[in-house]
Amino acid sequence: MWDRVVGQERAVGLLQRAAERPVHAYLLVGPRGSGLEDAARCFAAEVVAPDHDQRVQDLVLRGMHPDVVEFEPEGNQILVAQAEAVIREAHRAPIEAEHKVVAVFEADRLNEQASNKLLKTIEEPPARSTIMLVTSSPDELLETVRSPRQRCATRSSTSAPIPRRPSSRPGWPAAGSTAGGRCSASSATCDARS
Repeated sequence: MWDRVVGQERAVGLLQRAAERPVHAYLLVGPRGSGLEDAARCFAAEVVAPDHDQRVQDLVLRGMHPDVVEFEPEGNQILVAQAEAVIREAHRAPIEAEHKVVAVFEADRLNEQASNKLLKTIEEPPARSTIMLVTSSPDELLETVRSPRQRCATRSSTSAPIPRRPSSRPGWPAAGSTAGGRCSASSATCDARS
């Protein structure tokens, strides 16, 4: 499953270890094309399927598992109404798994009111829920939203060649991805570079 996150071995390793004992909130950061969204979905799959159940992992990766709920901006910003939907979802019990993951993609588009509305739930979600904020622009988040989260960042490497993944379609160019990764939390820090 993690093979879709090319060139981010150290970041993937940290996320795999984090999935064994997930905490209440994560901030996943990386530039577009770094494999960030795939890493977020793989992490969510590990959290809800710690036994590596293929069916569960496949459902998560396809965005169809009931215990992994993804939110994306409905417009230019994530507004209070959408933040309230995130909160409601975080408080619902998991359906199939022991744990639930609520992912907010493009979290940097939370407006100030929506950020403030989410803050208490991000800081203290229900025991069986993990909130995951995914963004390419963490500095756009309010400091109170981004600072206390466990953070994992993927990044492009300008000094190393970009690894290539073979294309699954004959005649199409290989899909490229970026290398490197940086993960840090209050208790652990790693910096991965190819």
